[in-house]
Amino acid sequence: MAPALGSFQATVAVSLACNTGVYALASGFLPPVAAAAAGVCAGALLTYLASDHLVFRRRRAAQTDHFGDSIDDHRRPAAALPGPHGGAAAD
Repeated sequence: MAPALGSFQATVAVSLACNTGVYALASGFLPPVAAAAAGVCAGALLTYLASDHLVFRRRRAAQTDHFGDSIDDHRRPAAALPGPHGGAAAD
């Protein structure tokens, strides 16, 4: 099992406990539907925050060669391309 999957499953289990605990506390002074909604919101928020900051956090990436305004732009600069404006090819 991948480490992220195990961590995510542990996060879901803790979130379920949070959901149940919030519902149990809130059901004493809120209507059942509102208490359930509070539990679901608390569990969802905990799942999101734990997943975002702990389970699936971005690791420091190695330096990549990218050119242009976007990190997704992997075009080579004109000097590296063969052809009339640079490179090893004859003009």
